Amino acid sequence: MTVGPEQFLPISDALNFPVLTAGFDLPCGDLMGCESLAFYSFGKSATAITLQEGRDWHLYGDTRWPSLSSWVEIETTPADFYGHSGVLVVTHEIPEDESDPLAWAVHSGPLQHLFPAYRAEADIRSRLDALRRQAAAIDLAPGPIDARPRFVQSYCIYRGISEIKLIASYTDLLNCDGVVIPRFRMASVNSRDIEVCRFTLHALFCLNESRLGGMEYKAVHQLETFEALSLQPGAKNPGWASYHPLRILRTRPAVRSLPSNVDLVHGIIDKKTAERITEARGLEMNLHMLAFHIDARPRRSTNSEDMNACIGAFVHRANGGAIYVLPDRLVDELDNTDCEEIRINDLKLPFPDLFLKFTPPESLFLAGGAPVDGCYIVKQGEEYLFSLTSYLDHVDYTRSLSVTCLDPTFSIHLPAPKMDLSKPGQDTELLVKRCVDLGIEEFLTSNAPPAENLSQTITRPDGTTAYFEDVRAESRRRRIEVFRSQESVFRACLNIVVNAACFISFRPDDIEDDWDCAPPDWIVEALNSGGKTRSSRDRKQHALRILSGGDYTRIKICGKKLFAEDSNIGHGISPRAHWRRGHWRRQRHGTGLSLMTPKWIRPTIVKKDNGPLVESRFYDVQTRPDGTPPTNP
Repeated sequence: MTVGPEQFLPISDALNFPVLTAGFDLPCGDLMGCESLAFYSFGKSATAITLQEGRDWHLYGDTRWPSLSSWVEIETTPADFYGHSGVLVVTHEIPEDESDPLAWAVHSGPLQHLFPAYRAEADIRSRLDALRRQAAAIDLAPGPIDARPRFVQSYCIYRGISEIKLIASYTDLLNCDGVVIPRFRMASVNSRDIEVCRFTLHALFCLNESRLGGMEYKAVHQLETFEALSLQPGAKNPGWASYHPLRILRTRPAVRSLPSNVDLVHGIIDKKTAERITEARGLEMNLHMLAFHIDARPRRSTNSEDMNACIGAFVHRANGGAIYVLPDRLVDELDNTDCEEIRINDLKLPFPDLFLKFTPPESLFLAGGAPVDGCYIVKQGEEYLFSLTSYLDHVDYTRSLSVTCLDPTFSIHLPAPKMDLSKPGQDTELLVKRCVDLGIEEFLTSNAPPAENLSQTITRPDGTTAYFEDVRAESRRRRIEVFRSQESVFRACLNIVVNAACFISFRPDDIEDDWDCAPPDWIVEALNSGGKTRSSRDRKQHALRILSGGDYTRIKICGKKLFAEDSNIGHGISPRAHWRRGHWRRQRHGTGLSLMTPKWIRPTIVKKDNGPLVESRFYDVQTRPDGTPPTNP
């Protein structure tokens, strides 16, 4: 995904912000705590300015930046320090009526707000004593004539290639004109990093001096409103936005870039892969959240929902990425087919993880009024995971930041126990309806309020304290509240989902592979080519790269042939007509009637005075395309 300029360029502009966009927790994790943060970038002319170390600190004049918190990246290669330094500059104003500005500086300075270690009493005493000694020193020190502290300004310097690290922090006291008072400078830096830090700070002061002198620059401020971008009039989302797993991966490139050739056990990824997804998405989420002002970010964390969506889409892709599209006419019939006699273990899906794309006959909505648009069906050991999905209407998924466009979902685990002689009392013939009841019961039990409150105040090793609140009771209460509010939507979709699973399970010949937005013929030929030459392999890899970046989606369309002769079903129904519901019949056959073949008795449209518009018929979904008898699943 390319983040559009309207959606905060700094988090995707690797040219001007290579340190910020490198994909590590730092500096993003520290910047998250800043207020009124702005990102500054300078043109090519800035390179010449940063070549000189400059002069004594106080001779640069006003060193303040326009924002309370500022982020600037400095190219250090011209000074023989390979790469870039990222500098966070935070400035606090000392109250005009403050009687002890030195004490205020060490108690309320920028670093105390950003880092808990600086709030330790021992550290505060040590810094204050050092400042008082420097203030009382009688030796002549270079500095401005006005040496009365009026501002506290801190600089955090970050560097790294394989990993970004905070290598130093400095704090200056400035006079009322923003000029550095050198005798009060405090620093925390390793001796091996002093030279690169000196060059970085000189370059930073040079850039600010040139900025005040009229040099062209860009300042990008954080967004004040946490929301997705809306589609422009006449615009529409690309084809991939129609499918939940593709929406998640396309709008979360860090997860999408992870290799999907992972070890799967019954459709479940291993712990290390899950941790890799969580880490990659966590870093990306923080970076995207950084685009918003600290007060604009949502108070309630959606991290767990976002992570679940990412893992769900990743596992779907790793299991083949099968997307089954249900045309509206087929949805009508499935919705009017009873599934109460279907046993959960009747389902024999060709993939352990697949996605159904459908639109309910009547609009159904999940949280926030998002319309239902599909469902994942995932086989996980001895249970199925059903996850209804929805989409955010009128949202521009291409340009919106991922943290603002999390599609609401509703998930429920349904038991599907296998025959196990060690568990004689286990019911392996559970009907789907009973499985739903058991799934709801299990959800409510696992989310019952905890027996004890573990909230407590702890003391860190540095002497600072922190209060940790046990939020389990509140989060579980809210989880149950949301679950209950959307349970009816799931039940309304149950017939469609279960009957579609039956339709797919028994491998009818009425499922066709197709493309949504078909790629050029040469791409299809390259993908289907069985050539083993170097050129064939290279051509196939090139085709795959184009596919991954284009608006091409492999899909499986259900029911095309089913309606070939039924041109009047599902459309233009008379107001006097109604559905006669369909159902599934478990047809016994074979020697001693030992085999079972599910047969679908399709629903029919019945007109009040004229009888059925379409004659009922059996639809044997186990008949193979070549007409041979089916094998018992």
